[in-house]
Amino acid sequence: MEKAMLDAATDNLKRTRSITCLKPVVASIVNDELNEFLSPHLSGNSWPFRLEICESHRGSQEVIKEINRYESEVLLTAWSTKPLPVDLLEQAPSLKYIAHVCGTVCGFIPREVIQKGLVVTNWGDSITRTVAEHCLLQILACLRRATKYQIGMHCRKEWKPVKYEAFTLFDKKVGIHGFGASARELVKLLKPFGCKISSYSPNVPDEYFKEYNIIRSKSLEDLFSKNTIIVDLAALTPKTRAIVTGRLLRMIPAGGVFINSGRGAVIDEAALARIAHEGMIQIAIDVFDKEPLPADSPLRGCENVFLTPHIGGPTIDERKVCGLHALKNIEAYFKGEKQRSIIGLSEYDRMT
Repeated sequence: MEKAMLDAATDNLKRTRSITCLKPVVASIVNDELNEFLSPHLSGNSWPFRLEICESHRGSQEVIKEINRYESEVLLTAWSTKPLPVDLLEQAPSLKYIAHVCGTVCGFIPREVIQKGLVVTNWGDSITRTVAEHCLLQILACLRRATKYQIGMHCRKEWKPVKYEAFTLFDKKVGIHGFGASARELVKLLKPFGCKISSYSPNVPDEYFKEYNIIRSKSLEDLFSKNTIIVDLAALTPKTRAIVTGRLLRMIPAGGVFINSGRGAVIDEAALARIAHEGMIQIAIDVFDKEPLPADSPLRGCENVFLTPHIGGPTIDERKVCGLHALKNIEAYFKGEKQRSIIGLSEYDRMT
């Protein structure tokens, strides 16, 4: 009995020593985020670090105290993380890296800390397939006039009219503004529909267009005027801000479709609202210039507009992919390897 107790105590001591030898990573998250993003990867994996949880509601000063307590070089953050101070690096001198399991960081990480050399990463391309999936939903909802018939059935207790509108995606011409990772995933999803796809993305090499067997549009005018369906997935830069004007939107053929799941500020939203009320095209929007979308936005209530509240990113069951991306980045940091999805000043300035 005494030997068994001694063996158990020895095992516990070894386990404790093993845990304390792991590099501490302070995690500013809440339980739901921990469960959805990280928990699937924490049991049974031998990461070279341990998470020290500091629940986000405790605020940034408590997070800083925990960083200093453990002399942590890494902070893991999520949607719930409270805004961090401009002098973060002065208050927490051991901090070298923030791994954000979500997308935009400009709501809580000051630009100045990146300018001072703090490394920051986010979920990067790990969400591209769910963004593409949401684009497909938007396209089909517009073609089938989902908003119109939902409003009719829910609010007016209507049924299918004698003459009703609904169109298929098969064999349609689809134009994509921007040809980054999400756009390329969308091309894969569109393949079974036999769509003729073109894209305008001036900085993307010709090799990508050839690899995905799509047409390179010469200009935005060319893209908007020659396709029935336009999907905007362009990155936000000083050049692309409000680049999609009312003039371009009016080039979409009557009965056509305009989708935005990229960046809200790429579109002239006031012009888009005016065109929405004209009723000539179907529109689906997941991202907006100002979020949350104001209650009095003229985009609300239009039967030809399919609205979603910026949910095109990872679904609950897909968030574990983003969590794994963050954990692998932290592992890379401690191994002295380069992390993926690093947010520099130019990437920070493009975020919404």
